[in-house]
Amino acid sequence: MIYEGASPDASGLLNMSDKMSEIKGRSLLIIDIHGARARNLQDIDVRLPARGLTALVGVSGSGKSSLAIDVIHAEGRRRLLAAGGGGRPLPRPAVDHIGGLPPTIGILAPAPLPGATVGSISGIAGLLAVVYGHGATVCCPVCDRPLPATRLAAVSSTLAALPEGTRVTLLAPLRVPAGRLGAVLDEIRRQGFARVRAGGRMLRLDDLGAAAPASLSGASLPSVARSSVSLPEPLELVVDRVRVRPDRLDRIREAVGAALAAGVGRLVALVVHTDGRQEALAFATVPRCDLHGFVGSRPSAELFTPGTATGACGCGDPRACGDCGGLGLDAAARGARLGELCLEDALGMPLSALPDALGAAGPRPVLRELRMRVGALSDLGLGHLPLARPARALASGELRRLWLAGRTAAELTGVLYVVDEPAAGLADPGPVAAHLRALVAAGNGVLVVTHRRELISAAERVIALGPGPGHRGGRVLYAGAPEGLADSETPTGRWLSGLVQAPEALEVAHDLPELRLTAPGATELKARYGALTAVTGPSGAGKSALVIGTLTPAALRRLGRASEGAPHAQLDGPLERVVALTRSAATRTPRSCVATALKIWAPIRRLLAATREARIRGVGPEFFSFNRTGGRCPECEGSGVEHLDLGPRERLTRPCPSCDGERFGPAALSIRYRGLNAAELLGLEVEIAAGLLAAHRRVGGPLRAMVAVGLGYLPLGQPTASLSGGESQRLRLAGELARIEGRTRATHTLVCLDAPLAGLHRADAARIAGVLQRLARAGAAVVCASADPWMVAAASHVARLGATTRE
Repeated sequence: MIYEGASPDASGLLNMSDKMSEIKGRSLLIIDIHGARARNLQDIDVRLPARGLTALVGVSGSGKSSLAIDVIHAEGRRRLLAAGGGGRPLPRPAVDHIGGLPPTIGILAPAPLPGATVGSISGIAGLLAVVYGHGATVCCPVCDRPLPATRLAAVSSTLAALPEGTRVTLLAPLRVPAGRLGAVLDEIRRQGFARVRAGGRMLRLDDLGAAAPASLSGASLPSVARSSVSLPEPLELVVDRVRVRPDRLDRIREAVGAALAAGVGRLVALVVHTDGRQEALAFATVPRCDLHGFVGSRPSAELFTPGTATGACGCGDPRACGDCGGLGLDAAARGARLGELCLEDALGMPLSALPDALGAAGPRPVLRELRMRVGALSDLGLGHLPLARPARALASGELRRLWLAGRTAAELTGVLYVVDEPAAGLADPGPVAAHLRALVAAGNGVLVVTHRRELISAAERVIALGPGPGHRGGRVLYAGAPEGLADSETPTGRWLSGLVQAPEALEVAHDLPELRLTAPGATELKARYGALTAVTGPSGAGKSALVIGTLTPAALRRLGRASEGAPHAQLDGPLERVVALTRSAATRTPRSCVATALKIWAPIRRLLAATREARIRGVGPEFFSFNRTGGRCPECEGSGVEHLDLGPRERLTRPCPSCDGERFGPAALSIRYRGLNAAELLGLEVEIAAGLLAAHRRVGGPLRAMVAVGLGYLPLGQPTASLSGGESQRLRLAGELARIEGRTRATHTLVCLDAPLAGLHRADAARIAGVLQRLARAGAAVVCASADPWMVAAASHVARLGATTRE
């Protein structure tokens, strides 16, 4: 099959026939998309390989995620769930038809659950729990003495393997509460047992009478008093006496089970060999230290898994637990050892060192999968991470690659992976490109949203959308081989051909005050007011840890605001305000949207309330609030959507059937400002709203700032929960830009950012670098953790691993 890959205006762009010959006989099935209209897509038709790598490119807001996620992945997920026949069907995406679509797996912007770690996201923690459950030995948490535990089947096999004719007496050690011996002996009689061993002496229960003797020491059985109950320790129940023979194996297994049940996991076998030699063999299926009264659980995968009934430490929040150190595991799990390696040490060592530390301990298939996953993470530059590292402590680029490795570790074939910006924030995207190519080589398709040259070059097919964001985008500008993209009239083509250049460095005066950060074991950092400082270095060098994990908390403490992290860091220099702009998602509250996050919905509500119709009806600004009853839709309570739960990790939304997504009831929608009701105002793109509301100071300034940071394509009512991490960061950046530019100077303001250019088209990256320079020119000290070379080019001061490379 020939895959024709020309741009819509045709004329000589490369088709895919040459690329197909490079795929070494691999069948190249085609996915045909017709009439895609989701969000800003302009009723487009697209073709892409179902068994190849396709790169989607274009400026932010051009429709890449709309096509990849809201059309292709949404339809793949809908079909898969419909094939299962269970639950309420998902809504169809806005597309006429998709042919040849395989099952899809979305690897989108990561949003880890609370308490998620490197181990839980990668799946390696679960494999390590199986390894420890198979071969670990629990130790007493007081004396650290190993407490070996044997499985029931192993005990039976050991005894059944003794030479034929060997006599075995199976004893169950008993713990008798004070004053309860008589009752225990009566219960033993009722269960049909005939003998006990007390202080090493065999005794028949019938000889003890209805009540046990007062004492056996120094008295014969017929002469002892029977008024009280006392027997010498240890007391053991004789469960069975059996001679080893092939026809008695079942009896041995039954007796072993009964003895372990009566002994609560302990058993003593008195063995008389055929040569007359005697020995006592002790077995335990439950770890127990009689010296310190510790009783643990037998090693199992559940014992080493936080959150299970067997292994949990019992705290509500393991991070705040002083006993388990944040591991969330009980004492038995924490004290267990595999050879000399305890689980806490295994979770705390670098991933790349784990396979050698484990050696051959554990089931081979599990160890093989563990090594495979560790290898994939190491290939992606994450071998330095320990399994116990919380996901919230990772840099955004690390989290994206971890998410990629975890979601692709199942070794599936015949699926389409939809991947959103996997190389964002990486200095070297080569390992990510190799990982995606490996998925294709395994018989899968990959559709990747990217702005990285290396991923574009690795693709068989490139689809460029645009030309601009929002209503100016959503069209196919180019569809073909990557070699022809540089010659196309597209924003990405202009960048690849060298027409879009990196920004120039910001020049600053050297007489401005500066901040100086010092911390034990951390890089010293200087940040000058009026300057843009870039903290750069390879992945794992500690860029985000220094700027977000050390500098920001130290600045907050300087201002008297409580903050976690870097308690010993010292920040010197003048400081009046600190702003931290991370890539964490914006608020997830259901009614939060761009307008509320930008703090412009309140003044817009006042504009609606000031209209003639609103005054006649006597309604005020609160009538148009999402958070109060009155004008909002009573069914969705102003969120505009209803939620569909697809499991613990996935939740879909669809328009509220009552208000059809408009958030308000008929009464509120009948009131209009300049011909637009509340729902229509929320439906405006920021860029259009900025022109309509330019004269209103409290609205126009923030909207112009949104356009400046490249978010003019977002509708005012776009839920903040649907924004990517980069969009959330730029939304907060726009708010800070509007605040600072509404004043004369940003005196003694520190602005800290984490990877502000990650995941951006080069045209957008140049725009954001310019905005950060504007903040610095206004007097702020702007400090960015970034591996992006354009961020380094725009900076007036660069710190690499603590060393200044340019002043």
